[in-house]
Amino acid sequence: GLALLFYKLFKWEKLLVNTQLIMILVIPTVLQWSLGGFQLSGVVCLWSSVAPFGAIIFQSSRKAVFWVLSYLILLSISFYFDSDLMKLQTSEISSNTKLFFFGMNLIGTSFVTFGAIFYYNKNLMDEKLEKESFLNSLNLNIDLLLNSIDKFSVGDLTGKVSTEAEDESQKKLIFGYNTSLDLIKTLVEDLRDKSFNVHELIMENTQSLRELEDNVHLNSDKFKGVDSNLKNLILYLGEVNKLIVDNENITRDNKELALFGGQTLKEAVGKFEDVKKSFEETDEMVKHLEKVSLEIGEITSSINEISESTNLLALNASIEAARAGVHGRGFSVVAKEIGNLTNSTTDATQKINNKIKEIKSKTKLASSQFSKSNELILTALDSLRNMEFTMNEMIQYSEKSSSNIEKIASETEKEIKLIKEDLNKLLGVLDGFNLITDKIDEIYHESDTMKKTANQMIERIEKFKVI
Repeated sequence: GLALLFYKLFKWEKLLVNTQLIMILVIPTVLQWSLGGFQLSGVVCLWSSVAPFGAIIFQSSRKAVFWVLSYLILLSISFYFDSDLMKLQTSEISSNTKLFFFGMNLIGTSFVTFGAIFYYNKNLMDEKLEKESFLNSLNLNIDLLLNSIDKFSVGDLTGKVSTEAEDESQKKLIFGYNTSLDLIKTLVEDLRDKSFNVHELIMENTQSLRELEDNVHLNSDKFKGVDSNLKNLILYLGEVNKLIVDNENITRDNKELALFGGQTLKEAVGKFEDVKKSFEETDEMVKHLEKVSLEIGEITSSINEISESTNLLALNASIEAARAGVHGRGFSVVAKEIGNLTNSTTDATQKINNKIKEIKSKTKLASSQFSKSNELILTALDSLRNMEFTMNEMIQYSEKSSSNIEKIASETEKEIKLIKEDLNKLLGVLDGFNLITDKIDEIYHESDTMKKTANQMIERIEKFKVI
């Protein structure tokens, strides 16, 4: 009862079967022992032999061996203690009763054993027929599957298996195969469409890449010329920077020459001042020198010519300075001429001094002529002072020009440096463009490979028959 309850609640089939087999094995044997052995019980232990047959039916042949051994052990115990059990029985049982119970037990166990064997044999036959039917159906379905697989191996996807198999596993197998075939067919059709699309896309991309490659190579040739021009421009900027530095040095030299020329003019003015003082001191002494006054007149004429030349040179210096602008290159020529003029003036002054010494010793009659000469000297002195003033202005202008040129040179050097950096960056961009050109070439070659692969894929997919 507990076994049935557990089976009802928990579906413990093994517990139920084992409990029933134990009861079938043990209860008849215990009943026989209680009745007094084989003779008195009518060999009721024959019912225990049903347990091994039940194990064969409901369990397995291997487990049935255990139940057979258990039955034999109980049977051996019964034989061993049979005489003792008979002695313990006090009640008398008639022979007919013993015979009745023996026949009942024998017939009952025989029928039960026959029924069990019949049931077991019937199950075996039914199972055999079922297996034969299953194998026949399986062989048929396997043949159909093999035919479909043969078609599938050559690319024919139309060979679906149609059968009316009764076995659920075969139905599931065939249904799964047909479903897989439909999925593969759908996949092949989709793959074929996608392959054609990919092939068309690759063809379009290949054409675009071809045009891009041609344009890139065309631009690459242009960029090569730009690259060469940029490098030449960098070299030219270096030369320009060098010229600016040289011009700065020349301006500095011109400034120094102008300062030197100004100092020279200043010294010449001082000397003319000394000459003027000398003429003033000897004015009274040379008035009586008529003959010498003529010579002094010639000398003063010479001084006049020098004065005119000085004025002309000053004018030329102004013109040259205006033309030269910030560079003032021509001023060196004027400065040189001014130096020569100063030398000529010095020589003339020396002659005048010599003549004055001669006049001192000979006559004092040249006073009036000397006064005229003194006026000429004053005029020349004024001219020299004007020239000195002009020279000072030129020096100031030269200093200002030199300062501006230095600033321009400094700023130009910075700008050239920045331009060189930008040009070098541009050269780096051109190098990157060359790398891009190489990559485009590689992509173009890869697209050819992809096109060949797509063609091969289409050829292989076309081998499949889906309709």
